[in-house]
Amino acid sequence: MVSFLACKSKQHVPELIPEEKKESFIQLLDRSAIEDKIVFVDLYTDWCLPCQLMDEIVYTDPIMLEYLSAHFITLKQNAEKGEGPDLTVIYDVKEYPTLLFLDSKGKVLERKNGAAFQAELIELGTSALAKQSSKL
Repeated sequence: MVSFLACKSKQHVPELIPEEKKESFIQLLDRSAIEDKIVFVDLYTDWCLPCQLMDEIVYTDPIMLEYLSAHFITLKQNAEKGEGPDLTVIYDVKEYPTLLFLDSKGKVLERKNGAAFQAELIELGTSALAKQSSKL
């Protein structure tokens, strides 16, 4: 008897911000001030299993993507490329993913070290929005 094992091909995960539209981190903060929106940053690495799970489960959920795009300026940044290494130093990132909700000055409103699935991510976002509105 011969049995075959099949691997599911890696699903294409839409980035929160398409690569060709990425702005610098400073530009995102500036836009955050203009649009009066919080910046949501997902600092990840390619080798991080929890990061991959978030890509497959959280960021493919249309309701989650709608929530994030409606309330936040989003950035999914590889911690090992581009501005990622600088952001890991600035925000003292020690594990991946690190999820940050930032005001327009880059101050952390909410932070989660490790993966967050839909309910927890919405809870973090709601808390960040409440902190932002209480500052006004």
